[in-house]
Amino acid sequence: MHTPLDEVRDRPGLRPSQPGPAPRAPAGTGLAHPAPARLPDVVRAGRYPADELSARVRRFVAGTAVAAALVGITHGLLAGWLAHATGGPWSAARAVVDWPWPVAQQILAVVAAIALAAATGGYWRISRELSWPLLAATIAAALGAGPMVLVCAVTAAVWALIAAVVAVMVALVLMMLAA
Repeated sequence: MHTPLDEVRDRPGLRPSQPGPAPRAPAGTGLAHPAPARLPDVVRAGRYPADELSARVRRFVAGTAVAAALVGITHGLLAGWLAHATGGPWSAARAVVDWPWPVAQQILAVVAAIALAAATGGYWRISRELSWPLLAATIAAALGAGPMVLVCAVTAAVWALIAAVVAVMVALVLMMLAA
């Protein structure tokens, strides 16, 4: 079975010794053994080039861009739904979603999502040279999407807690009826 690691080992001649004749240098080079490759050449021979960011960072950037785009699309709907809230937790949610101005988060999220898409030049070509613009766009996307994501996460957690309490109550009533 041939793996990318085998290709990296073959290139500088790092393959463990195997039974049989010793490896020979290419004809006409005059070398007894091939010269070892430089480290950047070895790293670039692997699966990911050395000048690109890791898969974890690419997934994080893609997730942030998607979240910011979704907030940009749905922020107006949530703000409109919360516009008539006058008391209780919904008015607090309205205050979080409308801070500091009613459409500021939506504009920031959309601009950051576009900046992330432009800075990456494609999901697989995020280079280290764009690290500062990428960091700035990611922070802007988090600031734009954060309040709405917080409101939605807290609302989902409260509804999940209510559903769990109702399920426990129904289970207790059924146990009491069965006994």
